[in-house]
Amino acid sequence: KRVMDLIDTAGAWGTYTQSATALGGGKWDAGTSTTPYFKKGLLEAARLINFVTNGVVQITDLRLILNPIDAIKISASQEMHDYIKSSPLAEKMITGELRPNPNELWGLPSHVAGVQIIVEDAVSVSTRNNAAGTDGTRGYLKGADTALLISRAGGLDAPYGSKSFSTVQLFYHKYEMAVEMRHETWNKRHEGRVLDYYVPKLTAAPAGYFISDTIT
Repeated sequence: KRVMDLIDTAGAWGTYTQSATALGGGKWDAGTSTTPYFKKGLLEAARLINFVTNGVVQITDLRLILNPIDAIKISASQEMHDYIKSSPLAEKMITGELRPNPNELWGLPSHVAGVQIIVEDAVSVSTRNNAAGTDGTRGYLKGADTALLISRAGGLDAPYGSKSFSTVQLFYHKYEMAVEMRHETWNKRHEGRVLDYYVPKLTAAPAGYFISDTIT
């Protein structure tokens, strides 16, 4: 949630943000086979990242992060229908035999135009259900009507001081998922905790893109 709160804000990206229409000519759920707004916008954002990083960040390094509701709307577009039905793997995708496909629930393939798609379905609960039967408040961590194209280069861990073109990085200090336990003998009680001292930073904004107004 801390990472998403940081990167899902247009103001954190400086000049590395544009609307879907500015990038590809239209909203991503309104594309067709002759006006593929989703593909064009995605590739243009990838081209800009590749250009500004002097060719270092390649399309294989990129991940597109979408809200689940937006993903379903994109999957219902004529562009995606034509994209899937023209594939030799269309039948397996429709019948659920094309696995692994982490985006099966949302009707999207795992990759589009060479970019891996990640539908962020993590949910945040801000208020819990109560005894009176009132439902709590919950929502997806990833906001709607925007998309994040980020670079995820190399391995998960990097040596201290090394250069990285990963768009978002976590900086740890001393504790990284460190488990501590103590035993209070009088009450026969065991207590435990997990310590995580870290801060997320958008250290390489040029290696990513914030795309706004993606859905009609």
